[in-house]
Amino acid sequence: MLSAREWETELVTEAHTSASIRLVLRAYRPQDIDDRADEIDAVVAGAETSWITPAVIARWKRRGLGVLGLHPPADAPARRLLEDGDADAVLADDSGASEIVRTLLTLERRAAMTPLEPLGTVVAVTGPRGAPGRTEVSFGLAWLWSKRRSTVHIDLDLAAPAMAIRAGLPPRPHLGDAAEALRHGGRLDPHTVHRLGSLRLVVTAAPSDALRLPLGIGDEVIGAAADSFDIVVLDVPSEDRATLKAADATFVVAEASSIGIVRAASLLADWKGATPHVVLNRVVGAEAAATKAALRQWTGSDAVACVPYRRSIRSAAIAGRSPDRALLRPLRHLEARP
Repeated sequence: MLSAREWETELVTEAHTSASIRLVLRAYRPQDIDDRADEIDAVVAGAETSWITPAVIARWKRRGLGVLGLHPPADAPARRLLEDGDADAVLADDSGASEIVRTLLTLERRAAMTPLEPLGTVVAVTGPRGAPGRTEVSFGLAWLWSKRRSTVHIDLDLAAPAMAIRAGLPPRPHLGDAAEALRHGGRLDPHTVHRLGSLRLVVTAAPSDALRLPLGIGDEVIGAAADSFDIVVLDVPSEDRATLKAADATFVVAEASSIGIVRAASLLADWKGATPHVVLNRVVGAEAAATKAALRQWTGSDAVACVPYRRSIRSAAIAGRSPDRALLRPLRHLEARP
């Protein structure tokens, strides 16, 4: 683990000198560990790291990783944080590198016998600037998938959150409430998740509140959601490249207009990560063939779905009703993709 305290330097030196353990990586965010979990037996977590929470520790343990928590001497709140996450072992960080290594070797043997639990599939839905209909498409996909598998929709657009209004839900509880409950309980608290039929939703506060949320709050909630649901659908702005790259599957929503396709082409030209699926939105029937051809020419991608332009789709969104059939129909064949 990355740390500014002396224990990390001492542990690195001890590892190189004794060759008793192999240091796999220094993590800058929880996702770093998730991405390489198959190479790791145990994690050393310093309580001084801002994103070390009971929820993160519990997630690592459910993946089969041993967790050794270190806290500054006499820092009782830091020790309780590690204990609340049920870390396998907790030591003061002045215990000495040799003792840390001896404890790690014990955790390594335990972790090797613990199978990794499968996690839910994380699907990110994004789109270029200009309101291409990202929220409506993500809502429709989540609505369909929730009919056959446990599904949660998370609004991660902190600058312009729309899901609460779109679904006709109150603004609380919201993403910040879910993260706060995670820090205490280690799991996604059902009381911080809204219910809408078979679908569950985590909404985001008003922009003035959302922009004050701690950095990395989305990572915590996404990780906990993936431990509790089969499918996690994220409504993600295109600027959040780290979240998009970490997702298991990504959909890019492009408006079926000249400027919409150009904006989508600009987004895809600089894309990092697995190739996304493109959904054309607001397609006018008579122009469908030409629009799909333009998408292929400008982006090199074919649309996996074409959502028609219908007033009924907009009416359902304005009224806070469930997704309209005209939206769901072209998305239905995507049900098996996650």
